[in-house]
Amino acid sequence: MLTADSFDWLVAMRVKEYFDRSTPWTRRLWHFGTYAHLYELLTAVQYGVPISALEEVAAAARRAVELDSSLEGRTRGVLLSAIPTGRSLPRLLVGSYAEARLREAVVSFEPQYLSRWVEIVSSTSIASTDTIGTTDPDLAARLLAGHLISNGFSPVWIVNHFSYYLKRAPNAQTLAELLLVADRIREKGKGPYKFLVPLLESPRIHRPSSLPWLRKQDFEERYSVLFPRHRSSTKSWRTRNYHKGIGQVHRSG
Repeated sequence: MLTADSFDWLVAMRVKEYFDRSTPWTRRLWHFGTYAHLYELLTAVQYGVPISALEEVAAAARRAVELDSSLEGRTRGVLLSAIPTGRSLPRLLVGSYAEARLREAVVSFEPQYLSRWVEIVSSTSIASTDTIGTTDPDLAARLLAGHLISNGFSPVWIVNHFSYYLKRAPNAQTLAELLLVADRIREKGKGPYKFLVPLLESPRIHRPSSLPWLRKQDFEERYSVLFPRHRSSTKSWRTRNYHKGIGQVHRSG
């Protein structure tokens, strides 16, 4: 579990609160993430919104980039220079060089966002780092919550994932490890996920049998690596939700 009252714990608890239905609604008002602001700007260009509206969207994206304390100087500079201002803003049209430049900057930025936070929270302590020192837990939680939800993570998944690290994860865990798991899932995309469950006793089933029961020889090598201390039959589930799969495993006994 995360260490209670640490920076990691406070951030994780706050992110969970944003999407937990038991939290009072006044504490569930999360903000757009930086990526969501940039993507909204690209969408506004695609749909040809009026210049006055485009100015507002561009200004909001610029403010998000400027206030995001996880961004390094070069990354922030690339994003800011790709957002046109003033007289150059009308040139931000579909198919224009300005749009291509903005899209390239956003596409390059998005996959690196969570890994950047992993570097920040794992490399140095909160007290001694200028980058983190300017980031209070609530601001960090708002940035991460907005990014996770805009990347397709459901509120239920976020609550379950953060609750696991806050309450049930064995041994000491960190916010960096929590974010690494989320980043790997983002890279992998949607499931399905497979679960291999060791049983201490051989089940009373007809042999040979079909899915979800698997023959031992079909996965013997993999099983010996995953469960080196057990020799038993296993059962397999297919699910597109990691936490639902874990719940199904626990319910099966």
